[in-house]
Order: sequence, then C-alpha cells, then structure tokens
Amino acid sequence: MSTTKKPKTTTTAWFNWDRYLYPYEENFDEDDFVFGRDNIETLEYWGIRVLDVAEQIYEIAVFINLFVNLPHLIILLQKELRTNLVYIIMIGICLCDLAHSIGKIVSIFMKWNIVYTLGKDCLEGFKYYHVVINLVAKTIQITSRRCSGFLALFIAVFRAFSVIFPMSNAVNFLMKAKSGYFIVFLLGLFCSGWGSAYFVQAKIMYSRW
Repeated sequence: MSTTKKPKTTTTAWFNWDRYLYPYEENFDEDDFVFGRDNIETLEYWGIRVLDVAEQIYEIAVFINLFVNLPHLIILLQKELRTNLVYIIMIGICLCDLAHSIGKIVSIFMKWNIVYTLGKDCLEGFKYYHVVINLVAKTIQITSRRCSGFLALFIAVFRAFSVIFPMSNAVNFLMKAKSGYFIVFLLGLFCSGWGSAYFVQAKIMYSRW
C-alpha cells in the first residue's frame, strides 16, 4: 500500500530581494544600471563643455603666443645674440612657436565664413581645399611642437653638461655658432620627416553632396 506525500507548501516573501538588487525594466541595459544613464549623460555634457572651454582658451593662447614671439624673435636676431649657441637654439624655438601659431590661426580663419560659407556652399563637411589647408596646418603644428620640445630639451641637457664638464672639448665645439645652426637644422629636418607621416597617412573622405 503506497501513500502519496502531500506537496509541501512554500511561502514566498512579500519583498523580492532579487528584484530590488537587480531591477528589471524594459530595454534594460546593465551599463545603465551600473553607471546610471543620467550620470553618463551628465558626464558627457560636462566633458563636452570642458573641451569646448579648453579649445576656446587654446585659440586665444595661440594669438597671444604669436604677438609675444614676434618681438622676442626681433630681439634674438640681433647680431650680438646670433653668435651664442643658447640664443641660436632659442631662435629656433621661437620660429617653431610662430609656425605653430600661424598654422592654428589659418585653421581658425577657415571657419570664419570669410573664404566660403560653412553649411551653405558645402552642405556636408568641408570643401576639398579647406580640408587640405587644415591637413597642412595640422602637420605644421605637429612638426613645430615636436621640434620646439626637442630644442628646449637640448638646451637643458647642454647646460647641465656644460656645468658638469666645463672644460670639455665637446662643450667648446658646441658653443660655436655653426654648431647651433646645424643642430637647429638637423632637428628641424628630423621633426619634419616625422611630422610628414601624419600628412601621408591622412585620408580625405569625399561626399556626394
């Protein structure tokens, strides 16, 4: 004689912890739950605002850099200063800073609707010559920044080396004006070749409109 066991009754809690910890919503995304969709949108908004402000500050600084370096270059080009290695390197740095400022100013000028009207003459993107000018200007900025950085690093290393070894023949050789011009030319040539890689690798996308 077999007896059938009655099924045990289970009680369900009135509060579902799983639903509280892992809420379900339509079109629910785990990233939205972990980070919060509102928080992500807020971070994106403030991130864009910060980048916009930084870009505006950068554009203003470019004009300031141009007007500051022009009299600086005029002073450095005096005959008495063109015979010292440090001043020759500073002339190279000044020229690089001017080239960087001019390249950025050209890019800014192309957006002022003076040459052509953005969004009207070209419905989508920029005109071909605008893209090429921006590409050349960006290449000049990259090249000039690198060259300016290397020249400034050279001055720091040379000063440290000349203090440690004041009687060295290498220091006496580098102190000549010809050595300074050669170093500026050599670093400029190296950075130009390095920066040209950006120009060569860039691809211009054409639009049908």
